[in-house]
Amino acid sequence: MSDILEYCMAQDQDDLVIMTGKSWYFLAVKSTGEIVDLAGKTTLADLFTIKRKIKEVFGERIIKLDAREGTSFRLIRKVGKIISDYSYSWEGETFHEIEMYIG
Repeated sequence: MSDILEYCMAQDQDDLVIMTGKSWYFLAVKSTGEIVDLAGKTTLADLFTIKRKIKEVFGERIIKLDAREGTSFRLIRKVGKIISDYSYSWEGETFHEIEMYIG
């Protein structure tokens, strides 16, 4: 657990949101409103589960995340309203620095 806390830069276990499905996982930090990681293959039902949990934890708060264009960006744009999206390249891949909320 200490590795996950360090990776997420979370204060403690209570500050973490960890969800897993059959072939996906989701990591977020409550105190910062940051989605740290969302990866895997999701079904429509999985996306609704993730959306419901984000809404439960963060409410109407603005959420921040960096999303890889070919993976988590495709998923996250389906569960919320993107307010700002700044694209950048890192090690040959396109990422998006996003601020969003769940409507």
